[in-house]
Amino acid sequence: ESGDKKGLTLVQLEKALESFRQEKSTRVLKMMGLEEFQIAQIMLLVFVILLCMLVFVFLGIIAFTTPSGFSSSINAILPVLCGFGIYNSNFAQPNLGFRSAVELTEKIGIAVNHDTA
Repeated sequence: ESGDKKGLTLVQLEKALESFRQEKSTRVLKMMGLEEFQIAQIMLLVFVILLCMLVFVFLGIIAFTTPSGFSSSINAILPVLCGFGIYNSNFAQPNLGFRSAVELTEKIGIAVNHDTA
């Protein structure tokens, strides 16, 4: 700085703002109970899980594209299991709040007669 100039230069301001951001983010992470080492561990764990999922998908593709007894048995069992799942699900048997088809028919009749009266 020369003589009577007082203040910050642009470079000094950028460094001060960067230092402030760094301190603020570090403080917030510590308040949350996280430190750099813990974040690195979490990121490594997530990476390993994603890698395992990717390997699982590719192994599944390989298992079902090559003709074998395993893939044939799975391909035979899956439609049966899906059929049982759909048959036993609530989606296949919607609950409209009626105990029987007779009650449903009566409610429809009342609604139709009420609209035409």
